[in-house]
Amino acid sequence: MNNSFREFDARIMAVGQKHQKLSQGFRNEIDANGLIVQKPKGRGARGLLRFLPLRSMILLAGMGLIYKAFLLTQLGGDSYAQTVTDLSQGDMVERVGGWLMQADPVTTQIAQWIGPWVG
Repeated sequence: MNNSFREFDARIMAVGQKHQKLSQGFRNEIDANGLIVQKPKGRGARGLLRFLPLRSMILLAGMGLIYKAFLLTQLGGDSYAQTVTDLSQGDMVERVGGWLMQADPVTTQIAQWIGPWVG
């Protein structure tokens, strides 16, 4: 009989924990029996990362590298380096832009690949 009270207390505790998790947000799912059940939302990435999946972030980074390579090809190495240096001397936003637009090895390799087609 004592064992049944422990099992009951464990079930009550599990219900309380589930209720606490559901109070922080939930999603509805259909289980194998066709019942609609509430599942707590995961504690995944917060903010922007919640809305941008990994594939989108990789695509955005790739497009940024291609854009940098296109600019490097069009402006030429010396002019591009001078533009990045000018950006690095500006205010905070321009310094961040200058840091992001630095010609890294991946960008220079892409610029060499697309050079014959672009210009």
